[in-house]
Amino acid sequence: MRLMSRALLMAMVALWCAACASAPPEPTLYQRLGGRESIKLVVDDFVANMAADPRVNGRFKGLDGARVAKLQTNLADQIC
Repeated sequence: MRLMSRALLMAMVALWCAACASAPPEPTLYQRLGGRESIKLVVDDFVANMAADPRVNGRFKGLDGARVAKLQTNLADQIC
């Protein structure tokens, strides 16, 4: 009887340990989107579309290249 109890206890411990083994973590949304480089490409396209849209481009006409680059960096930082 005592041997049977120990065997049952060992089997339960083994099953418990197997159940605790974690599956490999899934990639985060950031990783699935391609990281910073992919997000930067989306932001660059967004800024180009804004510059071409007459409904909003007046707001950004006075910006020089350095300010546009800073805008793109800040938008990418906010998304990331």
